[in-house]
Amino acid sequence: MGLNMFWRSIVVYGWHDGPCCHGKLAKKGEKFIDLPYVVKGMDVSFSGILSFIEAMTIEKLKKNECTPADLCYSLQETVFAMLVEITERAMAHCDSKDVLIVGGVGCNERLQEMMRIMCSESGGRLFATDDRYCIDNGAMIAYTGLLAYAHGVTTPLVESTFTQRFRTDEVHAIWREKEMLVLNNIHSDAMAEVSKDEASMPTPIVVDS
Repeated sequence: MGLNMFWRSIVVYGWHDGPCCHGKLAKKGEKFIDLPYVVKGMDVSFSGILSFIEAMTIEKLKKNECTPADLCYSLQETVFAMLVEITERAMAHCDSKDVLIVGGVGCNERLQEMMRIMCSESGGRLFATDDRYCIDNGAMIAYTGLLAYAHGVTTPLVESTFTQRFRTDEVHAIWREKEMLVLNNIHSDAMAEVSKDEASMPTPIVVDS
């Protein structure tokens, strides 16, 4: 989501000494700073808010207009509010009352608190786990690499790299293409069988009494 990415940029600028993380530093924030809030239906945009807060960080901190904790607090509150809003909308569309939080940011106690308040106001329940399960899943990443290798996708070691801003929708998941081909073939076979059954059925005759 970029929360810890922003916190690391503060450390790089020398405005805060670690070790810590975004969530812990945000707890010390006292001043809320207005940030872009972008929600369109079920879609949210985090790129604009990150670019905005990164651009303003150096100037505000130099002028002592806020603290690093204030910035982390403001970013966290804004982003989590966006997530709560689209989650509540999704619950309405799906006619669901319960929410399960997973993933690395799912460890954040403030996110769990905000979701729990929303669920209770909607007559629902929140299910959240601790950091034994809500962490970046190394096994999941390794399995993705295994799937790629099994389908002939390899990357020479000298060309391998990483980026925190890598978009998951830009990954060429060739194994999914093959899965879709199999599913399409199954669907076509099933429709062909239905057509055969319909053709073999006797034509009904309506007789008026």
